[in-house]
Amino acid sequence: MRPFSHLDQVAFSELASQVQDATFAESFPENGSFVRQKRGRREYFYYKGYRSAVGGVRAKHTLTYVGPVDDVDILRRVEQFGRLKSQYKIRRELASTLRSHGCPVPTSTEGEVLGAFSRAGLFRGKAVLVGTIAFQCYAGMLSVHLPEEGYRTADIDLAQGAQIAVDQDDLPDLGALLNDVDPSFSPVFHPGYAQMPVGYANDQGFRVEFLTTVRRADETVRPLVGLGAAAVQTLKFLEFLLQDTRDGLIVHKAGIGVRVPSPQRYAVHKLLISDLRRAQGVAKAEKDLMQIGLILEAMAMRRCLDDVGFAWLNAAARGLKWFRNLKSGWTRLPDEHRILISDGIRQAVELDGGDDDRLRYDPIPRDASPRPT
Repeated sequence: MRPFSHLDQVAFSELASQVQDATFAESFPENGSFVRQKRGRREYFYYKGYRSAVGGVRAKHTLTYVGPVDDVDILRRVEQFGRLKSQYKIRRELASTLRSHGCPVPTSTEGEVLGAFSRAGLFRGKAVLVGTIAFQCYAGMLSVHLPEEGYRTADIDLAQGAQIAVDQDDLPDLGALLNDVDPSFSPVFHPGYAQMPVGYANDQGFRVEFLTTVRRADETVRPLVGLGAAAVQTLKFLEFLLQDTRDGLIVHKAGIGVRVPSPQRYAVHKLLISDLRRAQGVAKAEKDLMQIGLILEAMAMRRCLDDVGFAWLNAAARGLKWFRNLKSGWTRLPDEHRILISDGIRQAVELDGGDDDRLRYDPIPRDASPRPT
């Protein structure tokens, strides 16, 4: 695995910062203003705009969710709103440099779909990009060059928790957004729930699907308007993946700002669902193991394996079923990657005060690490 050069690291950081700012600014026209509203104990920013009359529809004011007032990045961008418009040419040049230096690049369909979602404000709300398309973002986060087979895919997965933090009247029509990108996108229905679309696919077989957390063991599909879809599929342990998300960058055109899980939680979640993935096919399971290994190697290179250790310990402490799933996934890894996880656990425990009791979650038994009961 080859690390980014210093200049590429600088270029990526600069582009990521500019894209997040520009994405925020481009989400709102200049004819409106930001207002604060209190919901419960927290205060939120909303954008008060003005929608012109079109096709006989009366003009009206609009109110768009922006984000919590106590989010320092949101506050900074609201304050700088008037100065954030464009600098498109600079971003395009930075993105072009990164592409030429081997930074992961999405396909045209991936890029256009994610660009449409970003402009619609999905990632500014609670939607999180998960799955292999999110894995592209870890090259920049971890400053390493990733092999193409690790991040190439034919689908996009969007996830959201059960709680929705945006106005129900302000949700984009994802079907319409996708049809603007490619008119061949049509609804995909769950086999057991033929009346509820859970995603879309185009005539090339490229799919966009929606995921959410499990509330009941027998629940596979649930209506959820938070992503503008009629229904979403549930995924086990997804709540763990969504509890630590980061700003991500897709290097398409002048860059696209998205929201993705932290790389360490991404890797640990892949271990948690390894049994499920094996049931879905050998190819998916092997790709998961490859991605886990690449993240572990990159974090070892950056000397931050303790982040993986803390993520493992967080998951393992949630119950015996969680630990068993972790251990089951861990056993399928090559020896060198198993050792990296164990090293990360021990580093995390040491940094957290040397609580030897937590070492019971280390899958490599040693004198200082009693077996889980």
